[in-house]
Amino acid sequence: MIGITFLLAISTTLLSILVALPLALILRKRVKGHQFIRLLILLPLTVLALISALGLLIVWDKNGWVNLFLTQVLPFIDEPLKINYTLYGLILFYAWLYSPHTILMTLSSIEGIDRNVEQAATITGAKPFEVFRYITLPLSINGIRSGSVMTFLLAFGAFNVPLIAGGDYRPLTVTIYTEAAVFNNWPKASALAIIMGILEIIFIFIYFNFFKKRSAS
Repeated sequence: MIGITFLLAISTTLLSILVALPLALILRKRVKGHQFIRLLILLPLTVLALISALGLLIVWDKNGWVNLFLTQVLPFIDEPLKINYTLYGLILFYAWLYSPHTILMTLSSIEGIDRNVEQAATITGAKPFEVFRYITLPLSINGIRSGSVMTFLLAFGAFNVPLIAGGDYRPLTVTIYTEAAVFNNWPKASALAIIMGILEIIFIFIYFNFFKKRSAS
């Protein structure tokens, strides 16, 4: 259960960063439809996690909208994708619900960068990747760090989503609830809650030190 909890939280955090960086770079250019995309990013934050979990189960069902679309549009998909009650499906649900924190913080950080600095590097001969690697990324690292920590904490402590859509995958929060509410084993539930809090603190300490070393280098 501890391994599943960390796997879900870390996978969600990494996925949110991988989505946040390119998306932020695109949205800062004010491309056509950028306001609608920003609205979609905010959408998971306006819906209760319980309602979101139920909605995602319906949408990703074998007869749901996504599978109906894929099987009708893509000829190489003969059977509906099995997403509900799977590990990668749970990671997908987590990412949809909690990645907006990383995306918004990253976007805010990148949009706050003075474009003249990047243009100066380009004029002096720096290639686009070099501008991103040595200017854009270091200047936006604080936003990425803050947003990804929020995403990690929410994913690590997620309860409604794994309870409804987790199937056989039971992270710490669901285990604690089961021990306390179902088996009435409050001592074990309390011990697990303390362990969960300690693990969160240890991981955040390691995570911030990692980013500190990266920014220093």
